[in-house]
Amino acid sequence: MSDPGTSYRTREEIQEVRQTRDPIMLWRDKIIQANLATTEEIKKMDGEIRKEVDEAVKVAKSDKEIALQELAADVYYEPLETEIRGTTPFGPYKHQRLCQPFNAH
Repeated sequence: MSDPGTSYRTREEIQEVRQTRDPIMLWRDKIIQANLATTEEIKKMDGEIRKEVDEAVKVAKSDKEIALQELAADVYYEPLETEIRGTTPFGPYKHQRLCQPFNAH
């Protein structure tokens, strides 16, 4: 559930949605029922994923903000046009290549 807050949903409604329609919980149940992983293995994966996400969040919060022009860097592999529309039609960005894509053919 993308908005698990209880500001406008009851706790019962949140619990019901998590049990019947939450794609992560449904995936977890299917994996366990298919004997592809145990509950303990999934809990271990969940812990590892949370740790990795927490570390990435710390890095993201501590890194400096990128320059506005860098938002248009490496958008296309072989751009047909050199300009990329910005937040307004009057301020386009120039496409720039900062690094070689790892999945280039």
